[in-house]
Amino acid sequence: MRGPLLLIVGDGPNKWDDLEAFWRLDPGPHEVCCINRAGLLFPCDFRFWCSFHADELAAWGQQRPGPELHSSREHPGVRSWPDAVTDGGSSMVALSIALAHWGFPRVVLAGVPLSGEYAVKFGGKWRDTAHLFAAATRSMSGLTGKLFGRPTAKFVGG
Repeated sequence: MRGPLLLIVGDGPNKWDDLEAFWRLDPGPHEVCCINRAGLLFPCDFRFWCSFHADELAAWGQQRPGPELHSSREHPGVRSWPDAVTDGGSSMVALSIALAHWGFPRVVLAGVPLSGEYAVKFGGKWRDTAHLFAAATRSMSGLTGKLFGRPTAKFVGG
C-alpha cells in the first residue's frame, strides 16, 4: 500500500471549492492524483496524473514534468492499466486504478461532481458501478457525492 488516503482531483468547475472543503477537514497524510488538465493547474506537487486520453496526458506531462503518468490506454511514457474501468471517464479510470493497483484503501474525489454534460454522458455508468467503489470512496460534491457520500474528518484521517 502506498499510503492511507488518495485525493483524486478532477477539473470540474467546483474543484477549488471542493479542495478548500477537503483541506478544512484537516486530512492526515495523503497523496494526490490529478485528472486531465487539473494537473496543469494544481498548486502543489502531486505524485499521480491520470487520464483516459493517454496521448494528451503525455503532452501535458511534458508541460509539467514530475508526476507518474497513468492511463487505461497505451502510449509511450504512460503506464498502461488495460483492466481499468473506462466507461465512466478519466476519473473512473483513476479511481479503479487507485483501488485495484495502487493499493489505496480510501479515496476522496474533488472536482468530480459529474454535472452537466458529464452527468448525461457518464452518470449511468457511475450509478451502475458505484457498488464496486462505495466502501472505499467519498466525494466532495455533486452526483458522486450523492453516490458515495461526503467524507468526514474521521474518513480522511483528520
